[in-house]
Amino acid sequence: MDNSHTESKMKTFRARFLRDNPDLTREVLKIQSNQRGAQDIIEFDRKTRKKVYALQGTTFAFIATSSIWISNWYLAALAIIVLGTFAMPYIRVFMHSEFHWGLGGTTLERRWFRNFISLTFSVPQRGYEIGHRIHHRYDNDFSNDGRPRDPQSTYIFARNGSPSNPFLWIIYYAFLFQHMVLPYLVVKNGKNTDIASYFFQLSGIISLHVIIFLYAKEFYLLIYLPSTVISWFGSAIVLYMMHDVSLEGISSHPTNNSASQFFNWFGDNDGFHLEHHVFAGVHPARLREVHDIVRDNIPDKQILPNHYATEFFKRHVIGGVE
Repeated sequence: MDNSHTESKMKTFRARFLRDNPDLTREVLKIQSNQRGAQDIIEFDRKTRKKVYALQGTTFAFIATSSIWISNWYLAALAIIVLGTFAMPYIRVFMHSEFHWGLGGTTLERRWFRNFISLTFSVPQRGYEIGHRIHHRYDNDFSNDGRPRDPQSTYIFARNGSPSNPFLWIIYYAFLFQHMVLPYLVVKNGKNTDIASYFFQLSGIISLHVIIFLYAKEFYLLIYLPSTVISWFGSAIVLYMMHDVSLEGISSHPTNNSASQFFNWFGDNDGFHLEHHVFAGVHPARLREVHDIVRDNIPDKQILPNHYATEFFKRHVIGGVE
């Protein structure tokens, strides 16, 4: 098997981008250098905290009014749509922001976000952080045997420079990676404090599930649990599409952007994902500015016009869209 596309190229994509565009890189680094204490970032983080509170509050409100949502199947379906496609999965976006930059706020708020931002997504934040740190460390790099070094790489089940089968990868990420691989990585790579934090956060998640089950068993089984699983699948779809890039003829970083205005407005500019991978130190408040600088270096086909989930449906369900 020819691994040249992986061994020689993948491990140098980010470095090559920075090396080949020194003027551009210097311009972006200037943006990054004056972030500490910047008013635009403080205001951006304040709005993000409000979004997290709104999402978690929405979930808790559904729990508190559980008897209403199980009264007929129309309301049950509405609850699943709201929780499974919005209130729960968008928490993952802000877990990402919390890991990279923190969401600021008071001491109590910072402790809440550090330990319980992922409470309603049902994946411990500390596990997500360790997995995501590995994701950036290897940046889709491959080992000498042609296997990706990042265990959540979209190339993990393929050896030909194409992303893995999307449905196989999504199932793998939603269930095996999040709930088996991540705890393994925490124990293997984490410090004692990381391990303690992971299991503390996991105990909080399990406790919430038990409380909901005891408080409203029917709501838990018919709405809350299905919504949680749907949110895992939805998040996995978004993450897959971020790196659904064939390595054949690649001239930039193997990452897709999303031009969805709503996703970027509500989701901390997470659609400027190529910029984030190349310049991971840039706060999301500044990613749109970075995008304007690097736009000419991003192939048009790597800027998806719609939300990642919409593009997934077009490309892998309907088919026929390159």
